[in-house]
Amino acid sequence: MYTCKSCGAEIAADMKFCGTCGAPVERPEAPPGSMPAAGKTGAGKLKKLIVPVMILAVVMIAASVVFNAFKPSKYETVKGVIFIWQDDDEVVIEPSGESKTKIDGVLVSQLRSFDGTKAALLINEDGTGSSYNSDGYTLYHVSDKVNRITDGVYDAKLSLSGDGIAFTKEVDYSANEGELYLWINGNVNEITSPLIGAHFAANIGYCISPDGRTVAFTYVGLDGEDIIGAYPYYSTKLNGAVHGDDVQLVAIADDAKYVYYNKNSAFYVMKGSDDNSKQKLGENVYQYYFNSDLSQIVYTSDEKSYISRNGGEKQSLSGSVGYFLMPRGTSQHDYVIGISSFADTFFHSGGNSAGITRINAKFEASSVARDRNINGAVLADDGRTIIYSKSGGLYKIDGLKENADTVELVDGDVDGFIVTKDGSTIYFNSYNEAAPSELYYQKGTGKPIVIDASFSSFSYGPLAIFKEDILYYVDNFELYVFTGAKGKLVSEFDDKVIGVSAGLYSIIVRTTDGSKEFSYHSTDGKTWELEATYPAY
Repeated sequence: MYTCKSCGAEIAADMKFCGTCGAPVERPEAPPGSMPAAGKTGAGKLKKLIVPVMILAVVMIAASVVFNAFKPSKYETVKGVIFIWQDDDEVVIEPSGESKTKIDGVLVSQLRSFDGTKAALLINEDGTGSSYNSDGYTLYHVSDKVNRITDGVYDAKLSLSGDGIAFTKEVDYSANEGELYLWINGNVNEITSPLIGAHFAANIGYCISPDGRTVAFTYVGLDGEDIIGAYPYYSTKLNGAVHGDDVQLVAIADDAKYVYYNKNSAFYVMKGSDDNSKQKLGENVYQYYFNSDLSQIVYTSDEKSYISRNGGEKQSLSGSVGYFLMPRGTSQHDYVIGISSFADTFFHSGGNSAGITRINAKFEASSVARDRNINGAVLADDGRTIIYSKSGGLYKIDGLKENADTVELVDGDVDGFIVTKDGSTIYFNSYNEAAPSELYYQKGTGKPIVIDASFSSFSYGPLAIFKEDILYYVDNFELYVFTGAKGKLVSEFDDKVIGVSAGLYSIIVRTTDGSKEFSYHSTDGKTWELEATYPAY
């Protein structure tokens, strides 16, 4: 309380004027160093503390969202497409978005890079119109332009990166010898010349590392032994690291970090040139899958499946590996699939553990869905949502969630199905002997919606998804594109359409006039290019 200096009446602390005489209140100044009221001080400090904390929390949440949105996926996808086809006596080359190049000759073979943006071609340019030439072929490298490398090439291997090509010349198969070269960064280097008293065993083979900077090959020593060596353009020295008869290379990692080979029917992995590091992975290995840098391998030996990591001992997996479930558009090249690691991946398995199997973060196998009737299965691009068919029905499960519940999507006579890249929409056709087949689409677990009530398709592939989510389908030998309301006829084809396939960057349509079959491609679904003609079956 205060006292009014005019009339002496008591005044409350929060009053600005005296309630008795109306005089303005004059309060004494606080002495230096004194503190304001405790309640107001605490509130002010708390307010000053809360604001920065809230801002920091918002920033952290935003950063987390951005990181998860843009963090690298373990799955490597195709980045483009190069169209290569024979047109009468010319080879036509059309990189995506680039103009065509035409080369006189016959296409003998074509090799593609892991991401689809580069290629290597062998073309017979001798003018005979044949795909065989005893003197070899002309080697080309294709990226955004076409480079002619050299003539007289018998065989070639393109690295996964598309930046290196190993190739052979002057091959005498009867004598099992020839010359081996490496093309990289525009330069050609002979490989076998440093091996004094030895020659490249042309009948046994060679391989190139993913980055194209290391070539491993088998050569024959002075005593007649088969020996594995490597040309170290930029790699660990490997010459003469493995000796013996019946030595055959399988694969070599960058810088010769891991070397995989067969010897006397046994399968081995070795680290660099250290023969003491070799691990025997099994006998009679007939199926294998590598991750993208070849540091991990999943393989089948004597009807059992295993995994080896970083050149180490094998670990057993349950069931035999049929195929890995990969998001649509994932790169795959023969035995190498576009994943950085097999941790938290899925494969369709057979045998006693038939169904869908997960390799977890500890590289141990566990069942996601076990049933011998599971056949088609796809993985959405989130890397965890699996949609599969079983006994005519369609089901969905979260493959990374322990003891996840299976969600039934379609209970019916499903004949075939296809799923958009994000897994949100399913297209499927039913099959019933007593009624016409029907084509449906379904979003999530919603109600199926009819696209075509009398779907009739006798083709190599009736359904295809172009880019992310555009459905093309073949019905009664005609091509349709689904626009969200109904199917729209693609009228560019006069002949019967017998098949359609598509990816993220192109769509392929096959037609027939009864005597011949034709293949067309498109990058936009509007303009079509005839790329091949075949005899009709």
